[in-house]
Amino acid sequence: MAQKIILAPVGPLTNIALALMLEPRIVERAAGVVLMGGAATVNGNANPAAEANIWHDPHAADLVFTAG
Repeated sequence: MAQKIILAPVGPLTNIALALMLEPRIVERAAGVVLMGGAATVNGNANPAAEANIWHDPHAADLVFTAG
């Protein structure tokens, strides 16, 4: 089996979500995703409840977070 990778996006998750839609098997090659994406106990930087990388493309974030 090929080595797994850790994805470290530095912005909204749009590109990763598009890649998942084009090739869902990439989930098998990813060991994980490390990102800035939230603030549980303080205000976010896009609004009081959201961090910008999630706020700018919440649909992509949902696809990535639920991809397995």
